[in-house]
Amino acid sequence: MNVVLHLRPKAEAAACVRSAGEDRRRPKAAQPLATWRLRRAVAYVEANLSKPVRLADMANAAGLSEMHFAAQFRAATGHRPREYLLRRRIERACALLAGSERSLVDIALSVGFQSQAHFSTVFRRFVGDAPWRWRQSNWNEAAQLSWHSESDPAFAEDRACARTKLPPSMRSEA
Repeated sequence: MNVVLHLRPKAEAAACVRSAGEDRRRPKAAQPLATWRLRRAVAYVEANLSKPVRLADMANAAGLSEMHFAAQFRAATGHRPREYLLRRRIERACALLAGSERSLVDIALSVGFQSQAHFSTVFRRFVGDAPWRWRQSNWNEAAQLSWHSESDPAFAEDRACARTKLPPSMRSEA
């Protein structure tokens, strides 16, 4: 029994491969996460900021698979879910650093980091400064206002603005 193989010339084979590749479509860009799903995911993150939060937990809160959630979350916010979580933790840490005298370890643990070392590394990456140095510079701004009279109504407003880092025109009057 003889088997005869019919081989195509290389140019013809390359044309077949090229034409087969042209039929493939590029994957579509992910659609942004629906607003209600985004709200549920963000609410979950806010409620569990001090606890370990996994991608599966966030996806479950939004009612999607991990893969679809991650792609749609990034399309909606411009950030990966993990990066968003770290940013929120650092923002909360900044508020605690500026408004309390709690230790760095206590703040790191209260915003969901497992160690002060990891907290300091992530803080420096997002803020550009060490947590203790950032706290020191923010408290120095508040201390510069201390020469005002305590009875001066503008003093209380200025001190509140220095702590929140917002000008008076941008603060909400609550």
